Amino acid sequence: MTEKTNPSEMSSQSAEWQLTSLRKGPFDPQNLVKIRWLALAGQLLACLIIQFGFGYEFPFTEALGVIVTSAFVNLGIDQRNRHLKSIHPFEIMLALSFDVIQLAGLIYLTGGLLNPFFILLLAPIVVSAAILELRATLFLLLLVIILASLLSVYHLPLPWQDSQFVVPQLFLFGILVALIISAVFIAFYTWYLANNTRELANSLNKAQLSLASEREALALGRLATAAAHKLGSPLNTISLISHDLVKQIKEDDHQAEDLHLLNREVERCRIILQELDQDATRPSDQIAFALPASEVVQSLVAPILADMSHEVIWDIRGVDDADEPIMYGRPELKYALETILDNADGYAKNYVTFGVSWDSDMLMISISDDGKGFSKSIINRFGQPFNTTRKGRDGHRGLGLYLAMSLVENSGGVMRISNADEGGGRVVIHIPRAYI
Repeated sequence: MTEKTNPSEMSSQSAEWQLTSLRKGPFDPQNLVKIRWLALAGQLLACLIIQFGFGYEFPFTEALGVIVTSAFVNLGIDQRNRHLKSIHPFEIMLALSFDVIQLAGLIYLTGGLLNPFFILLLAPIVVSAAILELRATLFLLLLVIILASLLSVYHLPLPWQDSQFVVPQLFLFGILVALIISAVFIAFYTWYLANNTRELANSLNKAQLSLASEREALALGRLATAAAHKLGSPLNTISLISHDLVKQIKEDDHQAEDLHLLNREVERCRIILQELDQDATRPSDQIAFALPASEVVQSLVAPILADMSHEVIWDIRGVDDADEPIMYGRPELKYALETILDNADGYAKNYVTFGVSWDSDMLMISISDDGKGFSKSIINRFGQPFNTTRKGRDGHRGLGLYLAMSLVENSGGVMRISNADEGGGRVVIHIPRAYI
C-alpha cells in the first residue's frame, strides 16, 4: 500500500493520465466559451452591417435580443467553468444544442433557409463530431434537421420580397435537402476521422503504459538479483558469528534460544535470496508445470503459511460451470501473494480468508482479514508508493502493496483493495484466462 514517484513511474502516470483523458473526452471550457464569443461577435457584426450599412429593414431589435440573451448565457457558462479543467460531455452537448436553437431563431427572423447564413447550422455539428460521442452528434444532427425543416416553412420574409422576387418552392426544398445531406455527411465524416485519431492515440498511450510497466518490472528483477548477490556475503558473516556464539554459551543460557532463532532466520533469508536469484535468471518456459489454478496458488503461498500467526481459511470454488483454469506458478504472482498475506496477517485479529474462484473469463484471487480494514487515505492513494500508516515502524516503508500491484499487472492481472462489509481489509486480484 504505497507510492512516491521515480522517473519510470512519472512516465507511467503521465501515459495513464493521457489515456484516461482521451477516454473521458475532456474539453477545455474556456475554448468553448471563446468559440461562442467569436460566433456572437460575427452575428452582431452581420446584423449591424445589414441594418446600418446596407439599410435593409429587418427585425433588428428582436435579433439583437436573441444575441444579447446568448451573450448572458455565455457569461454564465464562463463564470461557472472558469476554474474547471474540463467539463462533462453532456454539458458540451447542451451548450451546442442551445447554439443551434439560438442560430435557428436568428435565421427565422432573417428569411429562413433563404438567408445564406443558414449554412452556419452545420458548425455545432462539426464541433460535436470532433469532440463528443456519436450519440451526442446524432442528437444535434436530428435537432438541426427538425429546425431546418421548420425554417423552410415558417420564417419572416427577407426585404427583397417587396420587389416581387419569389423563390420557387422546389428550389427551397432543394436547399433543405442539400443542408440535410451536408449535415449527415459532415457529421459522420468528421466523427469517423476524430474517432480514428482518438483510437490511435489510445493505442499509443496503452503501448506507453505497457512499456513503462515492463521497465518497472525489469528494474525490480534487476534489483532483486542485485540484492540477492550483495546480501549473500553479510548473511554468511552473520551466520558464522551466530553459530560460533552458540558454541560458546551453554544450552541452558537464556540467550541460547535467541541465537537458535537468529540462525533459523538467517537460513530463511538465505533461502529467500536464493529463490530470488533463481527466479530472476530462470527462463519463462522453465518456471513450472501447468496445474489447476487452486493447486498452483496453494503451492505458491505454502512457504509463508507456516510462519503466519493467524489461521488461514480457504475458499475455493467455481462461479459458473467453466472448468478450473490451468496455469504456471509464476514467481511474480508468488511474491505478490506473499506480500499481501503478510500484510493481512499483520492486521488480522483471528483469521485470514484466502479465496480462489474462477468463471469462463477470469481467475479471481482474494485475501481478506478480520482487522480494522484500510483507512480512507490508503484506499485513495492505492497504486502509489510510500502509501502506509506504519511508515518507520518495524522497517515498513509503504512499498509492499505497490510492488505487489506492479507484479500482478506484469502478469496480466488487476489488483484492487477495499473494505469488506463485515469489516477488515480485502485485496482482490483479477487475472483474465487469456493471460493464464
